[in-house]
Amino acid sequence: AIFKRQIMMPDNHRLGSRPNLLPTLALALVLIFTLQASRADEGNVGTSMANGFLVTRSPIDAQADIALDVRDMIAAVNDNDAELAKAIYQDGKNSKWYSDTGEYKGIRTLQSLSQDTYLDFVVNPHFIFQVYGIYGKNTFKNLFYADDAISEYLSDATNYRLAPEAVVALNLWMFSVYKLWDSVHDCKNQEDNIRNKIDENPLFENDGLGVYAIDEAMAYWIGSEQDYDTSGYSLYNMAQEMHRSFMTSASSEILSPVNNKLKFLYESSRNEFSSTVACAPGSGTWQKLYHLTNKMVSVMMIPLMQKLIESIVAVDLERMKLYAFAIVPQTAACSPSTHEYLFDKLYNNITDYNAIRDRDEVISKLQSTYDCLGFTCADVGSIGTQHPVCADRPTNVTLAGYEPTFSQYQHARLDLDILQIKVLTRMNSWDLARQLYSLGKNSIIDSENLEYRSLYTLATSSSRSMIKPFYEWYLLFFDDSNYADNVIMGTLDGEGKYALMTDRQQAEIIVKTLSYQVMYMAALSDFQAALNTCRTTGNNLSAERQVSMMESWERGVAMLIGSIEGHDKGGAENSDGVLLYNLANERCEQFGTCEVYPNGKRKAKLVAEYIRLFREGLGYSEMGHCDELQEVFEEIAHLTLVPVLQSVLRYAKLNEKRGADSMSAQMAEGEIYTASVIPFVNHYNTDAANIIADNMVMQPNIKPVRDGAQAVGHVVNEIIGHFTHACSEYFVGPDREKDLIDSIGVNCSLAKSVSSVRSDATHGSGAKVVWMSTLAMILIGLVV
Repeated sequence: AIFKRQIMMPDNHRLGSRPNLLPTLALALVLIFTLQASRADEGNVGTSMANGFLVTRSPIDAQADIALDVRDMIAAVNDNDAELAKAIYQDGKNSKWYSDTGEYKGIRTLQSLSQDTYLDFVVNPHFIFQVYGIYGKNTFKNLFYADDAISEYLSDATNYRLAPEAVVALNLWMFSVYKLWDSVHDCKNQEDNIRNKIDENPLFENDGLGVYAIDEAMAYWIGSEQDYDTSGYSLYNMAQEMHRSFMTSASSEILSPVNNKLKFLYESSRNEFSSTVACAPGSGTWQKLYHLTNKMVSVMMIPLMQKLIESIVAVDLERMKLYAFAIVPQTAACSPSTHEYLFDKLYNNITDYNAIRDRDEVISKLQSTYDCLGFTCADVGSIGTQHPVCADRPTNVTLAGYEPTFSQYQHARLDLDILQIKVLTRMNSWDLARQLYSLGKNSIIDSENLEYRSLYTLATSSSRSMIKPFYEWYLLFFDDSNYADNVIMGTLDGEGKYALMTDRQQAEIIVKTLSYQVMYMAALSDFQAALNTCRTTGNNLSAERQVSMMESWERGVAMLIGSIEGHDKGGAENSDGVLLYNLANERCEQFGTCEVYPNGKRKAKLVAEYIRLFREGLGYSEMGHCDELQEVFEEIAHLTLVPVLQSVLRYAKLNEKRGADSMSAQMAEGEIYTASVIPFVNHYNTDAANIIADNMVMQPNIKPVRDGAQAVGHVVNEIIGHFTHACSEYFVGPDREKDLIDSIGVNCSLAKSVSSVRSDATHGSGAKVVWMSTLAMILIGLVV
């Protein structure tokens, strides 16, 4: 009952808004710099750029003139005048700044583009990924990473000549991206009926429903004095130069594919703004702009990646460091281990770089991130023959050693949404995390029509109701059909019990609910769909139904493994994955259940068993053997929760010495691991469920694990036999961390034996027990 009371959320939690958590200083800067976003709006006359390549709807000549400051900085450094270059950067020269009424206000500066980053923090997820990828945390000082880097270049007697390049790669690039996201934010505000609050909230900038902001993005991307090809000073020119170097299309094509694609996506966004109901409440405009903007930013990353590879091939260490700083931090939202390797090799420890030893591996690692970043090998092209051949992932890519018959890679990519929500919540970007949760990003249904799978859709899917009996156990326990979504949204909104948690605790609640509840039930839903098709087929196993069963089954597999694990047996580094497959690998060292793979990596014995069961289930789907398929399904449903039970024990031990006032993130982790498995425990042993919940759920002013970790370990001994009959293989092995495990009292020799994991799913002792009666709910309400 305590557990149930603690996770209940009010029905109207979606109506609330999370308190603004920007630092006080950032809010002060907002007030100071808001006027810098104003501009001269001289009618509806647009600007023709790059000799007619693109014509904006808004007059953005003054913004485009910022590229002339880059031109003049280049001239200054070529004349060995670092002080002049610094003065142009800090004080500006060519880009005039006007108020809304056309009043001249001063000169726009390149430095200001990287100092007004408080706005990036609000609306730009790629800025968040960049800061996280550089620093791994969120502090106000870190928001000025670009200005800090350029100021350092300008003060370096050896490398000041790189300052103009750094301005383009860091300041202009991120500010162009910010303006794209600002257009989405502006439209969303209108759709949310809060445009009338513009004057009350300086974070909301009226850009003509976002039209002006997206035009400004193109002004900063292209710049003044840019012709159709390569004679400019901004990012358009960089893309043109890289087009020549990397042979990204036929040599007769003057325009780079990057600029061509960006123009197409810009015009697609502008068409959305042209609708008679654009940004009106319920129009869905901002959701389309959200996906278009993610596409645009992916295209904009390509020349940065090309510049990095060009500098690697040329063994230009200083430019390697510069362009690594510009693009590698984005890979933190793709693969933590790959990001760590690349950032250490190309930035932190650049002086130790050895071209003969490191080049091929570095470039291969970069190529492995293309898919996540949103572009292909063909988009990047090749520069000569002095680097590894790039190959895009096949449509039926192997998942951690499991070779699918059908392509389920897009379903597997939902784990990237979770990883990126993890980054956003760690950086306190709650609104951006909510958008990614609700709209999706990485799992594509139909790119052309902007259709994406979202974690929200999985968390609220009606198809979960057909998962019998397992979904029924969760429904019985939580008395809430959308139990996971309510926890996620309540935490994002900072409501109820979640308002009392620290930011890190809230982040753990959100991410682990997605990983171990939403994705778990989505996988079971697909396994159940395969079984249901089998049951309704009878003796009429047509090729069409056979394919349907196999595809459903392999969708479930993809939901449990994920894309981040890569194709090697055993999966990626333990720091990378975010799903149940990875959790097994995380826990195996602590619980002594690892085995050594041929590549020397130690991975959980469980994951090899998972793969065996996945293949076994696929075979039964193909043959239409329904009873056998159901047995495999039930075994997977239980066995994939074994690492969750291990996690409950681990956090019982970690938290038993904490006080009632502890704000440790491990408190939230222990609670959410408990929530992910306790409906199963309750089904088999209601008393055990009560003891675990009473010790593992955070309660105000009550010490965690107050009965001691051994109390939790004792009841786990009672129920572990329902989850696996190979306890010493998969749950607690001889190589366990004895200080952790033995002190809890978990011992496979004490585990209660049950008849069969594959046959006891509907015969548990708690199957008929209703977790919370109406009377109990009333009493709890009175206590609260």
